[in-house]
Parts: sequence; structure tokens; C-alpha cells
Amino acid sequence: MANLPDVTRVKVDVRHPNYWDKIISSSSAQTAVEMIAAPGAGLHLVLTDVAISSLTAQTTQLFETTTGIYGIIYTGANGNHISNLVTPISLGTNEALNVTTTAGIAHSVHVSGYTEKD
Repeated sequence: MANLPDVTRVKVDVRHPNYWDKIISSSSAQTAVEMIAAPGAGLHLVLTDVAISSLTAQTTQLFETTTGIYGIIYTGANGNHISNLVTPISLGTNEALNVTTTAGIAHSVHVSGYTEKD
């Protein structure tokens, strides 16, 4: 049997090269809080995952500038919402990803995605 060459293991990162994620945890209502900054001219954000948890019932909305991009998310007391988007949501060119929540109680919002050229 022939001698086989040494094989070096290579770690492969399957995330997009322009991947981002952000978590906001707060005990106060958030109004138009910027989660991910506008990426710059000729670029846009692509939202791939959303996770929301809340100690009490509340609504959460993700949006760009003033336009909702994900609908209003209702969570009950000790509720959560998790979505790994099969079809990612592309924001407009050079638009930030913002969040608004309605309750002044412990909650968290986690988003992830990537930035790409228009």
C-alpha cells in the first residue's frame, strides 16, 4: 500500500464574509434604535435571522428608516420569536436596520445577516 501524504485539517467558516450580528438587551422600551448601521453607498443589508424574547407581552418591529421590513412581532409573557429566514430580507440601498419595542420590561432582540453590493 502506498504511503499517503499527511492531511492537514482546514477549518472552514461557512458564514458570509460580510456577516454581522447584534444583540440588544434592555429593560426599557426602544424607539427607532439603530441595530446595524447603514453600510454605505452601493451596499445593502440582508437580514437572515431574528430572535426576540420578552418577560411580558409586547410588540417588536424591525424596520429601515421608517418602513417596516418584517411585520409586527407579538410576544406573550415569557415569550419568544425565533426565525431563520429561508428567504432572507434585503433592505434598501444604504439603509440601517432599526428596532422599536413597546414594553419597558426585560427583553432582547438578536439579528444577524450580511452586507452585500447592490
